[in-house]
Amino acid sequence: MRTIRTGSLDRPETWEQHDAREVRGAPPVRINLDHGDIVPFDRDAGDRLEIRKGRDTFDDVTDEEGDTWVLDYRRGELKIYRFLIDRAVFERAAQRFMRITYRHGGLGGDRNRGAETEATATVSTSTTALPVAEASVFPQAPFSALVGSRTEHEVVEVTDVDTDADELTIERGQEFTTPVEIATGDTVQYTPADVREAVASKATEQVIMNDDADLAVPDNGNLSSRAERAERLRDEWEQTAEKYSGVRTL
Repeated sequence: MRTIRTGSLDRPETWEQHDAREVRGAPPVRINLDHGDIVPFDRDAGDRLEIRKGRDTFDDVTDEEGDTWVLDYRRGELKIYRFLIDRAVFERAAQRFMRITYRHGGLGGDRNRGAETEATATVSTSTTALPVAEASVFPQAPFSALVGSRTEHEVVEVTDVDTDADELTIERGQEFTTPVEIATGDTVQYTPADVREAVASKATEQVIMNDDADLAVPDNGNLSSRAERAERLRDEWEQTAEKYSGVRTL
């Protein structure tokens, strides 16, 4: 997944806000943020967490992680160890208990989750060091990734992920693809293997069910009919879709 920001640093009115009415009992204040898979907080990247001090003032507690607040980055569960001001319940959005701007969708390290970022430099067809915007969104190497634009792309094998330098070490032209020049801004995308296989199954199912495809997909003797082949492929697609979305396809 591509990293997305909730709220704009320069426009606090766009930040995610939570009302004191969500809070019950003594500290910690427990708040479920609107998103999970949150990228670890970084002030330099524009992340902020502020708690109301008064009607028109907020206390910036961004740098007080572990003392004033803790966050389950995967689940988006925030705990704030501070009492509400006078146990007040603010009625208007502009008077809510806390406000936050953060990045989500790019929490890396999990092979079962897709990840996406951009190249930050142009590299030739023979270069094996690929600078990217956020290397941390990817799982531990090795894994395959799709790199390039909509019209020109290739599959690469990522053999090392340097999160400090935001750089990937890659082997070019994998899976019968040809190396292409990678430009600044081109997409670098990781997709779990079972998702790629399910998509391929879905595409093959559509070919099989096309009345003009009788000869294009010959029976290899393992399955008795086009309908049975299509059903087997559809089952693979639905099992994977259910695993990642929790919703069975129609």
